[in-house]
Amino acid sequence: MNLVKFAPARHPFAHLFDHVYGQDAANSENWNYSPAVNILQASEGYRIDVALPGYAKEDISMKVENGLVTVSSQKETEKLSEHTSFIRREFGYGSFERSFTIPKSIDTEKVSAHFNHGILSIALPKREESLPKPARSVEIL
Repeated sequence: MNLVKFAPARHPFAHLFDHVYGQDAANSENWNYSPAVNILQASEGYRIDVALPGYAKEDISMKVENGLVTVSSQKETEKLSEHTSFIRREFGYGSFERSFTIPKSIDTEKVSAHFNHGILSIALPKREESLPKPARSVEIL
């Protein structure tokens, strides 16, 4: 029995993905990765959720500086032995950096982050003076 090594575009299932991802997707070594984010707003502040599946907390760095929150990583794509090759490769890891401008109403000293199940949640609380104040009665003189 002979095993035949298939080129990615010639693999029996490769054509199913070519129309969606393009023929170069199977061989791409140059990942241009930018994680997806959700930004939520509430009366007490904002929350940025960054989708980082496959990353560990140790792979991620975050800083707050000059009105920006910056999330970055230097995780490398898995290297295979010389006897192993991909038939199709549609995900990988690479360096990325995403920055978000934060309003002056954010208390930068209280910015915090939590990483759970591949989601980095960044809490951006508003400064006390920026929070909505409850209505108060005014005595008419």
